[in-house]
Amino acid sequence: MSRVLTVDRQEQMVSQLRTSAKELRLCVATETHVAVYEQVAPEDPPVARPGENPFGVNAPRVGIRLGRAEDSEINTVIELVERYHAPVAVDLLLRKAGFDPAEAAVSANSIVQTAEGPIVNWVVLASGKAFLFVSSPNGSVLMRSKDDEKLAEATMPELDEHFDRSAAAG
Repeated sequence: MSRVLTVDRQEQMVSQLRTSAKELRLCVATETHVAVYEQVAPEDPPVARPGENPFGVNAPRVGIRLGRAEDSEINTVIELVERYHAPVAVDLLLRKAGFDPAEAAVSANSIVQTAEGPIVNWVVLASGKAFLFVSSPNGSVLMRSKDDEKLAEATMPELDEHFDRSAAAG
């Protein structure tokens, strides 16, 4: 659901977003960035204040900002996802490590510039566990989050082959 709410003293289009923790958040997308905010539940029962639109009294309120990503950061992650075949890499490495990739949730954590090229660090939630996943020009690695133990890895040629198989399967 989307509606216009006051965000940082400006009226902006705000959309509800359900997180992997099943909590509703509020998301604002502008021409320059995307921001995610805590959703504050409406008053119960709703109270219309003087001058307030009576149809808007049941609207959630925008809480603290939880995160922000600039348009350039989003575009960089998208470009690296495609270049490094990140979705099929997550699928392949979770399968190699013996975990079900079907309902995995993946979130970009950071991008590190190296001599070989950018490396993307990801957080992966799958089968009730948290993993670290690293994409690089050389391939990808899946690690256990609590101790960085390497669980599975794949070279770029392996990822290219898995990508081609996945694309052919539809």
